[in-house]
Amino acid sequence: MILSCSGLSKSYSGKEVLKNITFHIEEHDKLAIIGVNGAGKSTLFKSILGINPIDEGNIQMPDKQDIGVVLSETGFSEFFTVSDIISILKCTYKRFDEDLFHSYCQRFDIPLDKKTRTFSTGMKAKLNIIIALTHHAKLLILDEPTAGLDVLTRDEILDILRDYMEQEDCTILISSHISSDLESLC
Repeated sequence: MILSCSGLSKSYSGKEVLKNITFHIEEHDKLAIIGVNGAGKSTLFKSILGINPIDEGNIQMPDKQDIGVVLSETGFSEFFTVSDIISILKCTYKRFDEDLFHSYCQRFDIPLDKKTRTFSTGMKAKLNIIIALTHHAKLLILDEPTAGLDVLTRDEILDILRDYMEQEDCTILISSHISSDLESLC
């Protein structure tokens, strides 16, 4: 088992957001979490990652080196260039593949020398995916990776993910309210 969540519960200001959530993901599984905006998908993912501590329950997951994550924000300052981010990733991940990172950036016209605050929404989404994939993660946790994107950029993101799934032995936990995205991946 690569990820196990048992009895997860989380409340904010007395309002229960997650209630007794239990699931287990085996290696190579693709699990989709679907729901309307505000249903608790992001809360679930952030709770699994330890960003939002859970009130109750247990989580078993792989080493953080083996997890690739896409949340709505990258976690990097928007004043960083992609080259700055590469330097950080090289120090963070033992298996960071700089050549793969560069090839994705070239494929999707991501400039290395511009601050990410100048990027379009689509460019930021592609960069988030590239960051998640280029250390050969065993588990991808993808929270709405195509939200707010135009159709062409959404298709590019889905193509990147499909290519990765063919090349890597990976497990995916993905959320979306766009059922066609989930159907094409899971």
